[in-house]
Amino acid sequence: MIRSLQNYRDEEKIIDPLINIVSRDTDLIVRREAAKFLATFSDKRILRAFNKVISHSDLEIRQTAIKVLETFKDPSSTEALIYALGDDNSEISFRAAICLLSMKEIKALDEIFKLLERQTSPEMHSKLNDAIKALDTSYIEDWHKEKEKVEIKKLKKKEIKTVIYLIIFILIAVVVTKMYLDTSKGRTLKKLVSEGQTYLEQYDFENALVCFNRAMEIEPDSPEIIYCVGNTYICVDKVKARLYLKKAIDLKKDYPEALMAMGRLYLIENNFKEAINYLEESINLNNKLPMVHIYLGRAYYKSGNKAKAEEIFNLAQSSSDESTYRSAKVWIKKLRGEKSPIKQKIKTLLDRGESLFKQGDYSLSSQAFLEAITLNPDDSRGYSGMGRVHLNRKNYNMSLKYFLEALDCNPLDIESLCNVAYIYIQEDDTREALRSLGMAAEVDSSYSKIHYLRGLLYYKKGEKEKALKELKFYLNIEPFGEYFEEIKRLIKEIEKEYNL
Repeated sequence: MIRSLQNYRDEEKIIDPLINIVSRDTDLIVRREAAKFLATFSDKRILRAFNKVISHSDLEIRQTAIKVLETFKDPSSTEALIYALGDDNSEISFRAAICLLSMKEIKALDEIFKLLERQTSPEMHSKLNDAIKALDTSYIEDWHKEKEKVEIKKLKKKEIKTVIYLIIFILIAVVVTKMYLDTSKGRTLKKLVSEGQTYLEQYDFENALVCFNRAMEIEPDSPEIIYCVGNTYICVDKVKARLYLKKAIDLKKDYPEALMAMGRLYLIENNFKEAINYLEESINLNNKLPMVHIYLGRAYYKSGNKAKAEEIFNLAQSSSDESTYRSAKVWIKKLRGEKSPIKQKIKTLLDRGESLFKQGDYSLSSQAFLEAITLNPDDSRGYSGMGRVHLNRKNYNMSLKYFLEALDCNPLDIESLCNVAYIYIQEDDTREALRSLGMAAEVDSSYSKIHYLRGLLYYKKGEKEKALKELKFYLNIEPFGEYFEEIKRLIKEIEKEYNL
């Protein structure tokens, strides 16, 4: 084939086939012959092949290629010639260097100097050195300038790279720190809310508020946390409770828990119409909320619609929530007791028991209360009377038993709740005392005795400032109430101790 092409002298038609053979043919002998033949052409297109094969493994082909590149000295061959500077054959590398020097390729000088250093042939070393010395000084100066530029670029590139790495490091540090803080913040938030809920379940409103307020400092716009604060304030400060609950509802529409809490608030305030509206709206969104049916039943009961209340309580008895189920049973029992056909006789006995109790005749008073209990075991008043009899005798165990029976019949018996709290205070059971006072506050947070008992509890715990606050609050509500003398004595002791 090569021979046929050699006989065909039309360069335009044979040059491309030859380039393909030199560049790609798998037969080494054919490629050598084609390279030799192609080297005889003066068309610059042949450089496409020889720029490529200068890196070929065959020495003969590389020798042909360097010869062609020397002939043309074309800028398109610069990269190929620079590559040839590293050729294992010292003659090819030397010839490439001389060619590049004659082309005054500035970017090749670095590699040429390296070649000079590793040149082992004294003759070639001398010739190459002379060729470098023979260069125009302006060329060397340009090379130095170019090298300086390259070095500056390298330095700048290094600086930029350093800055980029620094920025990346800072960004990573910021992201990692944020992730850590977010995780830490999330854990702290979760812990605070959990602790607050625990305190709330124990009716320890003060510590619950401490936890929830700290959580709100971390997430000030969280409707869930705002709800927790409002829900806690229900039994402490109704104005604040309404403010926070309204904000929670504004932030999160269709928030059944917050709606239920608002319903509870209106229930405590005896605004039964609003209580029913909020509680029914809450149930429409989530009828599985614990105690929501109990609150709704209470609202209907206190509004005078006992039939509707009974319907709600009967429905609540099917709840899977234990507290809802138990409360529903108690309310059904209470309603059943109110329907007793011997109400007048029971009332007479209870009135007699109260009269004898006030006279200090606890024995006859007990007989009247016990007879009332026998006639109607579902009426809380007989149990409450017996509880007070034993309380005056300081028989706390029996007293507690009767008060709990009274509450089993009527969970809204605020006086029994307060008396239970008083017994726990005397027995130094702070947790149960707070729990009973919390339940009493849910019935009526403005009931003055709650504040007296809280003051007494704090006094016994040694928290005198809190005690003083609660006791003075009682005096503001009832300046000359039942516990006036006792409270004045306690206040005097506290003020003396603190030099107030």
